[in-house]
Amino acid sequence: HIRHCMQEARAAAAARDDTAGRALLDMMGGVLEAKKDPAASLLAERPACLDQPQETWNDEQAKAVKEFERKVKAFQEEREQARRTLEAEAKKLRAEIQAIVEGVDQRL
Repeated sequence: HIRHCMQEARAAAAARDDTAGRALLDMMGGVLEAKKDPAASLLAERPACLDQPQETWNDEQAKAVKEFERKVKAFQEEREQARRTLEAEAKKLRAEIQAIVEGVDQRL
C-alpha cells in the first residue's frame, strides 16, 4: 500500500514537471500532428486549365473551373464566418477582462 502511494506521488510529481507534455497540451491541444490547411488542399485541386485562355477550354474543363470556383467561394465564406465568430468571441473576452479590471480597481 505504501509502495503504491509512493508510486502515485512520483507520477504526480513527474506530471507536474513534464514541461514538454504541458507545452504540447497548451499549444497543440495534445496532438502532435498539425492541422491540415484547407487552403492548401483547395489549391491542390486547382484545375490546370486555369493557366490557359478561357477560349481554349472544353466543356469538361469549364465544368471543372466552375466547380473549383464554387469550392473557393464556399471556402471564403466559411473563413469569413470563422473570422466573425472569433472577433465576436474576442470582443466578449475584452469586455469580461474590462469588467474584471474595473472590479479590481474598485476594490483598491
